[in-house]
Amino acid sequence: MWSSRDLTLYGKINIVKSLALSKLTYVAAVLPIPEDFIKVVNKQIVDFIWSHKIPKIKKTMMIGEKRRGV
Repeated sequence: MWSSRDLTLYGKINIVKSLALSKLTYVAAVLPIPEDFIKVVNKQIVDFIWSHKIPKIKKTMMIGEKRRGV
């Protein structure tokens, strides 16, 4: 549903953090999460954020320490 909206990069990240990851974190606090499920979710998040295009920022920069980023 959110993919059809014309959101900015920061808007998409905000949606993922507030809606998707909060629910997954809640469930993961109680249940063990399989590694393959984590990989699928990571791929879906990256595809959503970058609109199924090649990412413009390296993954290591996105998940790196804040003091090393912009």
